Amino acid sequence: MIIHENGKESRIISIPATDAGRGYTADLVIVDEAAFIENGDYIFRQVIEPMTQATKGTILLLSTPNGSIGYFYDCFNSPYWSSYQFDWTFNPENTKEEMEQKKLEMTSLAFESEYEAKFTTSKSAYFKHDEIYKSISALAGCGAVTTNQPMAIGVDFGKIHDKSVIMIGYIINPKEDASKHIIRVLERREKPLGTEYAAVIGELKYIGKTLKPTIFVLDASGVGEVPAEILSKESGLITEPIKFSIQKKMEIFSNLKILFQQGRIQIPNEKEMINQLELFEYTYTESGNLKLHAREGYHDDECDALGLMAWGLTRAINPPVSIQII
Repeated sequence: MIIHENGKESRIISIPATDAGRGYTADLVIVDEAAFIENGDYIFRQVIEPMTQATKGTILLLSTPNGSIGYFYDCFNSPYWSSYQFDWTFNPENTKEEMEQKKLEMTSLAFESEYEAKFTTSKSAYFKHDEIYKSISALAGCGAVTTNQPMAIGVDFGKIHDKSVIMIGYIINPKEDASKHIIRVLERREKPLGTEYAAVIGELKYIGKTLKPTIFVLDASGVGEVPAEILSKESGLITEPIKFSIQKKMEIFSNLKILFQQGRIQIPNEKEMINQLELFEYTYTESGNLKLHAREGYHDDECDALGLMAWGLTRAINPPVSIQII
């Protein structure tokens, strides 16, 4: 309670951003970390806004951006709101050297949101932020060991502009119904730019000999056509070469999308993988077909290898699934 010199009283209260705020009337409402409120659109429209309706009071929304979606983003871009944006440079205590170190430690989207105050999540992002981060597991990516569970290897071949990525995964609960299978990334191997295909093929043969995976699923598009053909014909391994047409890529990533949505895939907390998943987008062609791709200037080799690995495990056990974005 504050008593002013003129005798008037002001009351300051703190309440959670839930239905507990219903019924309060206020001249000023300050919402901290407004973009991260659970059920934010509902709480803002039906709890927070009505508080100032009778008083014609003021609402202050303070927050780090949390993607280009939701009420906070809408208010920031509304002509009826006054908006202010402050990045890390507004704090004189921050240094460029500190920020360069942060960039090395965080994904691009996380840094842009947290330190550059940018609404970074694209409305055309194929994988939602929550889907990705809920799938991160400390048990994933712990190194390849021989297991008795069904195992698949997804391979995206690269050389000059993209790295070759080998994704090893397995089903952790194969005795469950196929609709409940959970896929875990066992190991991801990223080969340096310029790595010769012979070296990658040799490594895949060794993986086949030691881990005895159920299947190798290979990107046979573009530069991957030759090494995929060699591995399929000469290695004696069970392989499925895949050429990424628009339709085939949609099938592969629909399958992966379902796994993320249902919480049936576990991925390691690897910066590059998460970065690529966050920047993987969809657009529509003139004919109305869905086209999946990395954001301009970025790569999707991690996404491709992950999608191929997941495809191998689900296709080996049960038919592929598909979804349509509306």
